[in-house]
Amino acid sequence: NNGGTSDDYEHVALLGDGLIAEQDAEYGVAIDYYQQFLDSDPPNKDQMIAALSGMDRCYGHLKAVDQWQVQLEAIAANFDKQEQQKLAQNYLIWVYKKLGLDAEAIAAAQSLIDDCSDPEYVDYYTLEIALLLYETDGSILAKTSPEQRQVADRIQLAQHHLLTTDNQTEAAQLYQLLTGGSGRVASGAVVPDAYALHPAYPNPFNPITTIRYDLPEAGRIRVAVYDIRGRLVTTLTNEDKQPGSYQVQWQGKDASGRMVGSGLYFYTLEAVAYGTNQTFRSSRKMLLMK
Repeated sequence: NNGGTSDDYEHVALLGDGLIAEQDAEYGVAIDYYQQFLDSDPPNKDQMIAALSGMDRCYGHLKAVDQWQVQLEAIAANFDKQEQQKLAQNYLIWVYKKLGLDAEAIAAAQSLIDDCSDPEYVDYYTLEIALLLYETDGSILAKTSPEQRQVADRIQLAQHHLLTTDNQTEAAQLYQLLTGGSGRVASGAVVPDAYALHPAYPNPFNPITTIRYDLPEAGRIRVAVYDIRGRLVTTLTNEDKQPGSYQVQWQGKDASGRMVGSGLYFYTLEAVAYGTNQTFRSSRKMLLMK
């Protein structure tokens, strides 16, 4: 006995059955298994995320995002476990965005902010609100009804927080990079002290994610994507770079411009510094979900 109980194994079996049904394109069956798994009050947060992500994919395949909205709202309202409620609320932000429900997306993010005691998470929820401006091409700020103006005002407040009030946090720096357009931190930014490859955002994603990296010295840089078998999918950057912080997007395509399938991928930063010939290599995982 390794400490696991029969209930633990039943929990994992439900999750596994959901994944198998999903792979067989039995999306309704998979949703049922994932829901049973969540109903069993699983103790592992990563497994809860896997179940919610599976449901998100299945509802997407069924083109039933509105039903997924109803399901998530029920999970957020009715589950006893606070962690499940908050995860469901987090997914709701993205579902509301897909459905064009900007006010609801902001309300869901604001609810998480109000209940959150961790400043880092507060900044990331604020980031979700601020990014609504760019997802609507700025048109949301031109709305004139009182309700629409409230939405626009809340977005601008989130922008102010990330750009002025709390502009040195990870979320704030990510926001500046995502919306700067050039892939380079504004002039006058501090040169990074060390090489770093940051988590892709968003992750999981569909179909675009942004990869950030830091360079403390000039050199030859290569950022590439590999599949789970280690085969090269595409090279995103292969050029000379000056010291600084950069970003590059992957749009879920291979080197020929074809969309790749859902699954786990690895992205790698390789750097060779000029003068010292110091080398740096780092890899991270990202999950493409359609």
